[in-house]
Amino acid sequence: MPAPAVERFANGRSTSSVCSGEQNFYLHTDYTRTSQVARTGATQPGSPKFDRLLPPLPAYSVINSRLGMRMGATDISVFVNNLLDSNPLLLTTAGHSTFYDPQDWLGSALRPRTVGVTFTYRN
Repeated sequence: MPAPAVERFANGRSTSSVCSGEQNFYLHTDYTRTSQVARTGATQPGSPKFDRLLPPLPAYSVINSRLGMRMGATDISVFVNNLLDSNPLLLTTAGHSTFYDPQDWLGSALRPRTVGVTFTYRN
């Protein structure tokens, strides 16, 4: 049976404006949404492998943004990734456990909100 389709929607917006001379300010924002993954196998009620402790993979959204300024060959910007600090559980697995023990399960999620500064110089 083929894996269920996951719908993804991504949209980005950029705005630039020249203030004076070689200074160029910009704002860029990305929005990405991923739909809920359909229940299959261990997460599908009625399946012989169904495990009520495994949650279905949820729908989630992520917003990343960057505000910066270009001056000639120099670019400096401030960014925020995962602006709303989304924290969905994206994967749950029992790893390589040979017996049923939920303490051995592994989970993965999005990187938490990250704020930083970048500086670039181009010749």
